[in-house]
Amino acid sequence: MQLLRFRFRPVLWPVLLLPLVLIPACRTDPPPTRPESRDAPHGSPPGTILPVQVLYWDEAEDLFGGPHRWTWVQAGSAGGEDGPAAGTVELQWDAGPKRFARTRPARWMFPIGLKYPLEIRLTPEDTLRWHPFRWVIRDPKTPPVPLVRIPVESPDYPDLLGFTRALTAGLFDEVVRRWPGEPVPVRAGDHVSGDVDLSECLRVAVGIWNDDPHDPWFVLDEEATWGVRLVHYRDALLSPPLRVQLTRRDGRGNPIRMNILAGRNYDDATDSVYVVRAMVHELVHTRLLWGHSTDRRHSVWGAAPPLVGAPSADERKAAQLLRGLPEGLDLKLYRPVSAGG
Repeated sequence: MQLLRFRFRPVLWPVLLLPLVLIPACRTDPPPTRPESRDAPHGSPPGTILPVQVLYWDEAEDLFGGPHRWTWVQAGSAGGEDGPAAGTVELQWDAGPKRFARTRPARWMFPIGLKYPLEIRLTPEDTLRWHPFRWVIRDPKTPPVPLVRIPVESPDYPDLLGFTRALTAGLFDEVVRRWPGEPVPVRAGDHVSGDVDLSECLRVAVGIWNDDPHDPWFVLDEEATWGVRLVHYRDALLSPPLRVQLTRRDGRGNPIRMNILAGRNYDDATDSVYVVRAMVHELVHTRLLWGHSTDRRHSVWGAAPPLVGAPSADERKAAQLLRGLPEGLDLKLYRPVSAGG
């Protein structure tokens, strides 16, 4: 084998070292503070990009086609006055699924850098289509969540946000809570009261709720360790005849177990239609809409037993809103139409 041999000529070392002398010692280029982006509004590099998922609505399809501009100010603390106008921010849409998607990926494009934590007020230029809101940004992982203004059929409520806030104002204090998963399991069991099969009525009510073009809301599962369970007190007259009881939560206040309580109030075969309506009503509550409505067209009308046999479009939308929003989101930070836009 022939070995390769290198011969170094000492006379050449000064020449080779000359370029090294011309290089400045200990020089490092600082990293850029504003990343260049072709998606930046008006061609200027953004200071902060916050990815966010926006709840999608068929009624607002046109909103998801182009960017939307908002103004923002630093919010005053403890009810104090807000700071001066800080500038504008653009909500831009990322590429994503267009059909049957509950959320759309988007980005907040702030033209300047943000220091955390920061409490801000965001006001959309299009106040008829978006809700203004107050937001505490604790870190880049908690971006502001914009809410689209969605109409409701009921004249008793200004919009979907107003309706949802009304039905979550009690037990959950208008804060979004979540089940451990979806769909929510239901244990109907084998409960009979006289000539009324309570368990079958609950199964029918689950089928009514699941008659939805979106994903199912409930699944019948007798082996589930969390979710909704029917409990029958055979010898008791209950008032009201059916009600939901929250029996277990996790450390953050999210539900783990709810019981639908039934007595022997319904025992005639002709009562079955009313039991199904009542079960549909109770299932509204299990979707974390704990309050009652002032509109008799809603299943959770509070003035009397329900007059309808299926959840209204308003109730389904409110349940969809809660199902699609981040856990812990405080709806009190958003302003419905009645609050002055």
